[in-house]
Amino acid sequence: ASVPRAVFTAAATLRVLRLDHNALTELPAQLGELRNLEEFSADAQPGETTLCNAIPALPESFGQLTKLKKLRVCNARLMRLHSSIGNNQALEVLWVSNNLLTTLPPTIALLSKLETVIVSDNLIAELPHELSSLKNTAKRLEKFEYVNNPLAYPPRSVAEDGWRLMFDWMAVHPNEPPPTIQSDLSSLLTENSFHDVVVAVGFR
Repeated sequence: ASVPRAVFTAAATLRVLRLDHNALTELPAQLGELRNLEEFSADAQPGETTLCNAIPALPESFGQLTKLKKLRVCNARLMRLHSSIGNNQALEVLWVSNNLLTTLPPTIALLSKLETVIVSDNLIAELPHELSSLKNTAKRLEKFEYVNNPLAYPPRSVAEDGWRLMFDWMAVHPNEPPPTIQSDLSSLLTENSFHDVVVAVGFR
């Protein structure tokens, strides 16, 4: 399934676009033309399979949606958020739970109007330490949910203290590979003498 052309004929006036439960497999770059868009969603309920969207990434052009306030893409097999999200300066709600994200772009730290961030139930092993600045830049941030991710950085013992204390810790502990991994890798390279480690819309 794909986004119908009719969506783009209303580009000048469209404020809300909901593409939930439509079995989408990609989002077109044209969505960046919806310059007045304030809310976007492409959701499915957890466990839903028949009409579940399968969107591996949001297009880079999403960064052109400077009036976007709410972005919700849940249970959509999303694997990547583009760094251009840092241009969505009006964004208040970022909700991308139940996906396949393994990391988050550091540019999220530029979003000073954020109030809610929900990235639970993904595959995130490492949070960019730049996010720690959100505690100071996003004055209205009240919720940052990240449960059910295989976090290695920050350590689980830190993450369990809640996002405010976690951000404090991250601010003074930039993420670096554990010393044991660094030494093992150096040894491996030395021994082998090489460096090749490589508007609701429905259209069913």
